[in-house]
Amino acid sequence: MHYIIVTNGFVRKIDALQLGIFSLGFSSLYAAIGNFIFEIPVLPKEVIDWFAILGLALICLWLCHAVNCSKYVCTFLPRP
Repeated sequence: MHYIIVTNGFVRKIDALQLGIFSLGFSSLYAAIGNFIFEIPVLPKEVIDWFAILGLALICLWLCHAVNCSKYVCTFLPRP
Protein backbone atom coordinates (compact mmCIF):
# COMPACT_ATOMS: atom_id res chain seq x y z
CA MET A 1 0.00 0.00 0.00
CA HIS A 2 2.81 2.42 0.84
CA TYR A 3 4.47 1.73 -2.52
CA ILE A 4 1.36 2.93 -4.36
CA ILE A 5 1.18 6.14 -2.34
CA VAL A 6 4.89 6.90 -2.78
CA THR A 7 4.74 6.08 -6.49
CA ASN A 8 1.75 8.39 -6.92
CA GLY A 9 3.77 11.25 -5.40
CA PHE A 10 6.72 10.61 -7.70
CA VAL A 11 4.63 10.26 -10.86
CA ARG A 12 3.19 13.74 -10.33
CA LYS A 13 6.72 15.18 -10.42
CA ILE A 14 8.60 12.97 -12.91
CA ASP A 15 7.87 10.76 -15.92
CA ALA A 16 6.15 7.48 -15.04
CA LEU A 17 8.20 5.56 -17.62
CA GLN A 18 11.43 6.81 -16.07
CA LEU A 19 10.20 5.80 -12.62
CA GLY A 20 9.35 2.32 -13.89
CA ILE A 21 12.76 1.91 -15.49
CA PHE A 22 14.56 2.96 -12.31
CA SER A 23 12.31 0.77 -10.15
CA LEU A 24 12.92 -2.30 -12.29
CA GLY A 25 16.64 -1.51 -12.52
CA PHE A 26 17.07 -1.34 -8.76
CA SER A 27 15.01 -4.52 -8.31
CA SER A 28 17.29 -6.28 -10.79
CA LEU A 29 20.37 -4.97 -8.98
CA TYR A 30 19.09 -6.25 -5.61
CA ALA A 31 18.20 -9.63 -7.18
CA ALA A 32 21.68 -9.93 -8.71
CA ILE A 33 23.34 -9.12 -5.38
CA GLY A 34 21.12 -11.68 -3.62
CA ASN A 35 21.92 -14.22 -6.29
CA PHE A 36 25.65 -13.85 -5.74
CA ILE A 37 25.24 -14.00 -1.94
CA PHE A 38 22.87 -16.97 -1.63
CA GLU A 39 23.52 -19.04 -4.78
CA ILE A 40 26.22 -19.96 -7.26
CA PRO A 41 25.29 -18.33 -10.57
CA VAL A 42 25.72 -20.46 -13.69
CA LEU A 43 25.04 -19.88 -17.37
CA PRO A 44 22.73 -22.25 -19.25
CA LYS A 45 24.53 -25.20 -20.82
CA GLU A 46 21.95 -26.50 -23.27
CA VAL A 47 21.03 -24.82 -26.55
CA ILE A 48 17.31 -25.16 -25.77
CA ASP A 49 17.81 -23.05 -22.65
CA TRP A 50 19.41 -20.27 -24.69
CA PHE A 51 16.51 -20.42 -27.17
CA ALA A 52 14.05 -20.06 -24.29
CA ILE A 53 15.89 -16.98 -23.02
CA LEU A 54 16.00 -15.51 -26.53
CA GLY A 55 12.30 -16.23 -27.02
CA LEU A 56 11.35 -14.52 -23.77
CA ALA A 57 13.52 -11.53 -24.67
CA LEU A 58 11.83 -11.20 -28.06
CA ILE A 59 8.35 -11.52 -26.56
CA CYS A 60 9.15 -8.83 -23.98
CA LEU A 61 10.64 -6.58 -26.64
CA TRP A 62 7.57 -6.99 -28.85
CA LEU A 63 5.21 -6.35 -25.92
CA CYS A 64 7.12 -3.25 -24.87
CA HIS A 65 7.07 -2.00 -28.45
CA ALA A 66 3.34 -2.67 -28.86
CA VAL A 67 2.41 -0.93 -25.61
CA ASN A 68 4.73 2.07 -25.82
CA CYS A 69 4.41 2.97 -29.50
CA SER A 70 1.02 4.48 -28.90
CA LYS A 71 2.54 7.10 -26.55
CA TYR A 72 6.25 7.31 -27.39
CA VAL A 73 8.31 7.42 -30.54
CA CYS A 74 10.11 4.10 -31.01
CA THR A 75 13.36 4.32 -32.92
CA PHE A 76 14.59 0.75 -32.48
CA LEU A 77 11.74 -1.05 -34.29
CA PRO A 78 9.54 -0.12 -37.25
CA ARG A 79 5.97 0.78 -36.37
CA PRO A 80 3.42 -1.99 -37.00
